Amino acid sequence: VDKKDTKIRCYTTSLEALYPDVYNQRKHNYDLLKACKTSNEMYKLLDESIPKLKYVPFRIHVGGDFFNQRYFDAWLKLALNNPKCFYYTYSKSLNYWINRLDVIPDNFKLVASVGGRHDNLIDKYNLISATVVFTESQADRLGLEIDHDASLAI
Repeated sequence: VDKKDTKIRCYTTSLEALYPDVYNQRKHNYDLLKACKTSNEMYKLLDESIPKLKYVPFRIHVGGDFFNQRYFDAWLKLALNNPKCFYYTYSKSLNYWINRLDVIPDNFKLVASVGGRHDNLIDKYNLISATVVFTESQADRLGLEIDHDASLAI
C-alpha cells in the first residue's frame, strides 16, 4: 500500500499488487524460511530448491532482502558450497553483510542499496553501492553510471 510520503514504489510491490499469485508464492517461500529454526535448516531448504547454475549469475532476491543473520548465513553457506555458481544481490541489510566481511567468497557478490537504515556502513567499510535515480540527468549530476542490465552489479 502506497503511503502519503512514498517516493518510490518498489518494482516487486508493483508486481505483487498486479499479480496476487506472485505475492502468494513469495509469501509461501518466506513462510518456509521463517519456519526454519537454524541457519543449517535454511541452507538445506535453499540448497534443495535452487538450481546449481554453473557460472550463470543467479540474482538473490528479485524482491526482498536478508531478514536476519541466520538467513544471510544460509546464502553464504550455499555460495561457499557451490564455488562454480555465481550469486549476486542488492541489499539494505548491510549489518548482516558487515558481520561476515572476512568470509565472503568471490562467487557471492553484494551491492549495497542506498536508502536504508545502515547507509553509514557503506563509506565506513567501502562497500560497493547502487543508488536509485529517476532520470539520466540526475545520474549525470550525481556522477553515477546507469546499470541497464545488472552488468555493473555482477
